Amino acid sequence: MNLGECESGWVSYADDLPVNRAMPFFLEHDPDSEIPAYTLAWAQGSGWMWQIPTQDRLGCGYVYCDEYLAPEQAQLEIEAKLGHPVEPRQDIRFKVGRVREAWKGNCVAVGLSAGFLEPLEATSIHSTLVQLILFAKEYLRDALDGNVSGRDRFNKRIGRQFDDFKTFLNIHYRSERRDTPFWRHVRENCLGEESQRRLEKWRREMPAMKHFDSYLSGLPHVETQLYYPVLDGLGLLDQNLARSEMRKRNLKHPAQRQFQDLQAEYRRMIQGSPGHREYLSQLVA
Repeated sequence: MNLGECESGWVSYADDLPVNRAMPFFLEHDPDSEIPAYTLAWAQGSGWMWQIPTQDRLGCGYVYCDEYLAPEQAQLEIEAKLGHPVEPRQDIRFKVGRVREAWKGNCVAVGLSAGFLEPLEATSIHSTLVQLILFAKEYLRDALDGNVSGRDRFNKRIGRQFDDFKTFLNIHYRSERRDTPFWRHVRENCLGEESQRRLEKWRREMPAMKHFDSYLSGLPHVETQLYYPVLDGLGLLDQNLARSEMRKRNLKHPAQRQFQDLQAEYRRMIQGSPGHREYLSQLVA
């Protein structure tokens, strides 16, 4: 059953996440070449493009805003960027947001039935598992007993989970780009209130676990380990502030030793490990 039939209501994220269409396509790659072990995502004129490697091909797509780009223009931009024609599989419209109440009556929405965020950080599988574990561990008995307070707590926590992911994705758009109408609009209008609050705090102190409420009973969520690479890549971390905090806590030398130990460990592992293509071939043999 679609939870919309239960009149659960909808919380839109369109003001914070400015893209609303996706144009997926495939690219072939050399069957004898190594398969990258990572996904690429990079900014385009009116959104961003993804590239996900598989054994046989590259799954790609352009996620864009149709207020600034028509599907035909999106395809032309892709082809200009790649230097060759592509065959889009389809052009998908989507709405970003979440249901207001994930648990309504005797229906519980999880994963994509509870909300949708653009796939910039591939958060859907993670959030689905966390929602299922949380419900099974803490609320299943309440569901069987008809406990209204348990249902309300679950709805608040799942709503907060989606809202936190929205803020995390929104900060990805904190770019200095102003070279297209889309990026000028994003720069001037799309930084959400919670994003502004967090960035202002992190101008005065480095992101720390104390800045993130633990409301999912210890289950993993978007915290410092996810924010640091994004903030660093966007130039939003103050290096002088980081050095100052490391000095105060005498972290510099222990951090350097740990980094060197990890480097040495990873190099040892690489020497005895198969490449990505070879590993996958062994796995499916």
